[in-house]
Amino acid sequence: MKKYDVIVVGSGSGGEIVDAALGDGFSVAWVDKGPLGGTCLNVGCIPSKMLIYPADRVMEIKEAEKLANMSQEERVKATS
Repeated sequence: MKKYDVIVVGSGSGGEIVDAALGDGFSVAWVDKGPLGGTCLNVGCIPSKMLIYPADRVMEIKEAEKLANMSQEERVKATS
């Protein structure tokens, strides 16, 4: 059986541990059922942010359009 100094399960942020261990000369086993990058990179945090950010900008534009169509008096009331 092959022996390793470090065994990392999961390929999300575990990649940082692998990188540090290899940089220090350790032998490393990196185990993950895939896909490489983990949940955050592939289906979680990062893909969500790619959808949420533009949606937020669209909502800001729609809200700004509402203010543009108001009279000065209505704008003061809406922003107070």
